[in-house]
Amino acid sequence: MWELQKELNRYIEEQGLSDRLTTEIGTDGLLITINDNILFDSGSDELKTDAQEIVYEISDMLATDPPRYIQISGHTDDRPINTPQFQSNWTLSISRAENVLGYFLENERLKPNQFIVAGHGEYKPIVSNETEEGRQQNRRVEILILPFNIERERLEIEFSDQN
Repeated sequence: MWELQKELNRYIEEQGLSDRLTTEIGTDGLLITINDNILFDSGSDELKTDAQEIVYEISDMLATDPPRYIQISGHTDDRPINTPQFQSNWTLSISRAENVLGYFLENERLKPNQFIVAGHGEYKPIVSNETEEGRQQNRRVEILILPFNIERERLEIEFSDQN
């Protein structure tokens, strides 16, 4: 896990993304937090063109052997949204996480059974939504790389069955 974090941090520094992309190892695993404004326009779930390359680069680093479970979580601020496409922040956050997943799965070394997708809407803020800066921090996508555990054996069996 430490090596993966070092590789990610090196990439973040080389690309000048330290103000928009962070990594942290916690009890749940390695957490990559991507500031939402680097990925999406306001109210949209379509990845920006520049963000697509970043997601591809991250996907290469996540393609480990043996494979790991990866949880992608979308988060929004608490400003209400109600458009024909998104009736709530919850649906927007889920759709954003799913779109990041779609780009990850373009990497053939990553398999769908490695992933968990979650949308939290505005319900898991990391700071207050009272300021624009706070709302910006709460609009994010988190990628949690889970540590190896008993599920690793199941994943390895599934991967060997597919090859």
